[in-house]
Amino acid sequence: MVAGACGLLIAACGGDRKASPTGPLGDPVTPPGQGGGGGGGGGSLSPLVGEWLNTLIVELNGDFQRIETTWVFSSDGNCSRTVETFSVLEDRLRISRRSCTYQADTHQLAVLYSDAQENVHFDFSFPEFSRDLLLIGQFRFRRIF
Repeated sequence: MVAGACGLLIAACGGDRKASPTGPLGDPVTPPGQGGGGGGGGGSLSPLVGEWLNTLIVELNGDFQRIETTWVFSSDGNCSRTVETFSVLEDRLRISRRSCTYQADTHQLAVLYSDAQENVHFDFSFPEFSRDLLLIGQFRFRRIF
């Protein structure tokens, strides 16, 4: 029951650990807006920059939970991930926030959390050619700012 919710939460917020990302020619990927690398957003504004929200509703043994994950990506390569989990049964909201830095190439996002030693990698894309929808892993986020 709780393990199922944790599994969903980890899937929505986690990623695969891999070595540092490199661009198509093997050069390091730089944060968006800082040029160089593998297309980390050579312009001043990367399509990732902004606030992105995903909402999941899950049922666990008579309890319904709303899990909202918000990613914030800044143009200077800083980011944060906030997860708010509300349990109807407990009538309680739990909040977890992690600060991070990120690098991106055309389809892969590398996140280094401030409390971690290794990058976590996510595939990402913009479905339907939209600047307001973002897939991170298999989860769909909508731009809220």
